[in-house]
This record gives sequence, structure tokens and C-alpha cells, in this order.
Amino acid sequence: MTTTTDTLKALTPYALADLAGVAAPDSPTSAGAGWLDTIRVDVIDMLHDDEISDDSIHEHADSAVSVYKHERMTIVVDLAIWDEDIEEYAGDSGEVTILGLAGLAQYVVAERLIRALIESAGLDDESGE
Repeated sequence: MTTTTDTLKALTPYALADLAGVAAPDSPTSAGAGWLDTIRVDVIDMLHDDEISDDSIHEHADSAVSVYKHERMTIVVDLAIWDEDIEEYAGDSGEVTILGLAGLAQYVVAERLIRALIESAGLDDESGE
């Protein structure tokens, strides 16, 4: 596990953006870079503490969505996630405000990054996804 976590710890914000399929953050200290790094740290903790499952991935992705309006929108702009396909999630969510849709986009990106980090660690969730 140490080699795995060392590999994850070494990932830069730019590598994380690439794994998440989003634009590179404006700088290594920008809002988007910090958000991606928070997800990386959360995945490292998840690998140590949780059983990796579809449910735990969804919980961690949901908790990654910023509750602060300005921060949420800054992350969306910094990582250029305004074109994220959220149709699958938006249909039943009732999130029809720009802020709500931005949160859904953050969720989709967070989930994708979590799965990519788990895969890059050589692990898989119990559902086989």
C-alpha cells in the first residue's frame, strides 16, 4: 500500500486534472488545483480506511462538491468544467439553478477522478466498475 499511496501523493494538480478529464488549473495553488488535491488526499484516506465500493465512491464524490457558492463557481471556471455532461444526474435532482448545475458538474468530475485514482492505484471497487 505504501508504494500505491506514494504514487498518488506524487501526482501534481496538472496530472490530477488530466486523470479527471478537465482543463489544467490556472496555477498549482488555484481553487481548482486545491480542489483536485483535496480529492486526491481523500482517496488516499479512503484506500486506508474504507472498503472501496460504488457506494463509498459516490459518498466521497458527493462530499467533494463545494458548499460555498463562490468557491464552487471558481472551481468550475478554473477547471473549465462548464461543458460537463450532467444530464444523467440533472434529470431527477431538481437542481435547475446555475449553482446547482455547477455542483452536479463538480460531482461528476469528482467521481471520475476518484475512480481514476483507484484504478491508477491498481485497485478496483467491489462492483467491478
